[in-house]
Amino acid sequence: MAVGVRIALQSPWIPAVAALTAVLLALPSFGTGFLLDDHYHRLVLRDSGPIESAMNLFSFMRDEQDVERLRELGVLPWWTHESLRVAFWRPLSALTHWFDSRLWPDNPAWHHAHSLAWAAALVLIAGVVYRHQLGTRPAAGLAVVLFSVDDAHAIPFAWIANRNALVSMLFGLVALILHDRWRRNLSRSTAALAPLAFGLSLLGGESGVGMAAYLFAFALFLDPVPSWPRRALSLAPYAVVGLTWYAAHSLLGFGANGSEFYVDPARDPARFAAGALWRWPLLVQAQSGLVSADLISLLALPLQRGFIAGCVLWVAMLLWLLLPLLRHSPLARFYLTGMVLCLVPGFGTLPSDRLLLPCGFGFFGLLALLAGGVLGRAAWIPRTVFPRRVMFGFVAFLLFVHGPLAAGLLPSRIGNLSLLSRIVGLEPGRMPDRALLNGRQLVCPCPPGGFFLMYVGLVSGGGPESGVPMLLGLSSGVTPVQLTRLDSRTLVVEPSGGFLVRPGDAAHGKGVLPKVSVTYFVQTMDRIFRRSDHQMALGQRVQAGGCTVEVLRLTPDGRPAAIRVEFPSDLEDPRFVWMTFQQSRYEPFVPPRVGESVSVAPATFELPSSLGILSMIVPTE
Repeated sequence: MAVGVRIALQSPWIPAVAALTAVLLALPSFGTGFLLDDHYHRLVLRDSGPIESAMNLFSFMRDEQDVERLRELGVLPWWTHESLRVAFWRPLSALTHWFDSRLWPDNPAWHHAHSLAWAAALVLIAGVVYRHQLGTRPAAGLAVVLFSVDDAHAIPFAWIANRNALVSMLFGLVALILHDRWRRNLSRSTAALAPLAFGLSLLGGESGVGMAAYLFAFALFLDPVPSWPRRALSLAPYAVVGLTWYAAHSLLGFGANGSEFYVDPARDPARFAAGALWRWPLLVQAQSGLVSADLISLLALPLQRGFIAGCVLWVAMLLWLLLPLLRHSPLARFYLTGMVLCLVPGFGTLPSDRLLLPCGFGFFGLLALLAGGVLGRAAWIPRTVFPRRVMFGFVAFLLFVHGPLAAGLLPSRIGNLSLLSRIVGLEPGRMPDRALLNGRQLVCPCPPGGFFLMYVGLVSGGGPESGVPMLLGLSSGVTPVQLTRLDSRTLVVEPSGGFLVRPGDAAHGKGVLPKVSVTYFVQTMDRIFRRSDHQMALGQRVQAGGCTVEVLRLTPDGRPAAIRVEFPSDLEDPRFVWMTFQQSRYEPFVPPRVGESVSVAPATFELPSSLGILSMIVPTE
């Protein structure tokens, strides 16, 4: 390592420089505006005080009454299970959004500036912790620099609604450094403040549970007290805080149930554990390797299996190359244990790079130690030529991927995040005109999935509080749909392959499946509303969007194959706005006449050329 670089990395100013670097690279976030859940948050915050906001901002469905009401309004698709619960308790993060709503409710730039302030503070605290653990060695500076430019941070940095990840991890790192000082200096003040900081981490978001992994790893490998019982006892205050938080979380009705997307480990430990088997290597690879975890949702099933197998091989190779360092360094074992165990809370949801913030702290500390040892020819480096060269090449590759390449990708990935609204038709000119929907109901035979359809009402300025049905998606839109009109008010809806097709199993109704498709992501998101083993019954009737939906036929595997939809009035009633989704925009649609059938093309997505190579491999027809 060049002398100038070593001196720069040892500077006490390097955490501040890294924080500023993170903010500069994340400046494209100002172009993302309000995105998805941000619109829901604005509605909740509009007339709420701080207490109501803290309790309800991340609470989407708390009980069966919520599900029935939102399904009747069409906000939730008709196939939503009545036991669905999606409610998160993040009061500390919610209060930061309430603060935004009072100072600059309609200016997303200030919301983003607030999030970037948390991002800068997080990087700064991470730098302080690295210097505390690694001293003034160049490894401490290298670790915080790599952490600051990690492109996996794109979503937490740029999505306002994901600010909770920044808030939670920041207080988790504060708890870690206070715990470290308590155990080394036996300071009573830090002994009291560390559990408090951990509690604030949990109140920031569920990812605070993951930060407990680093406290556990500290007790295993870094605690200076030789007595194992006393080490275990040092974790007792955090266990009390954690159990108190979980008890309050449960008693207040927060948690997840009935969803394929969100799995509560307490309610469904078997499904949670089964998901861990493939999510673990996938997320570890996403943090340490080159391929984003978000790719899994765009792949056909055979490629998903191959991708996971490749992640397993990558993790095995990574551990093999790290073994010499792990044998030598307790600090390396601390970082590895923390980065692996902190992923556990993320096993209950869709794998995504946005889950990797806590994991990145451990990985970059580990990578900095590895690079310092290899470049400094430490005693634990293999003596034989070939393993030494393999290790040197591996370190050089990782430093390039997580240094210059990541720094270039971070602003690009943030910029591409702003294109999501365009792809799913939530931009002006692509979604139905606000004036057109005023007091009327959008009916869409082939929407871009039930998940993205529900945001149309929110983005257009509507809201569930209106009490008037706003939306009705007749299918998930991923395959062609046949509509048969029985009478003036009744349609039979038959999608090719049935409803709720397994993600990655069908796209566009073609015989040959595309290898990569946005449609697979839409399928995945629609599984939020109903678990695959919560099957609907033949003849089952539900109220949705002001209509009565009845299951007419089932597929051999128990999914609805055809439904009958009875509208409250004639399909030509002006209260209904009929549209379908083509090339990432809502287009007018005319329902069939009585006694006629019509085939409706599945939803298709227009990918901007700025997405680069992805636009060449994802079908857009």
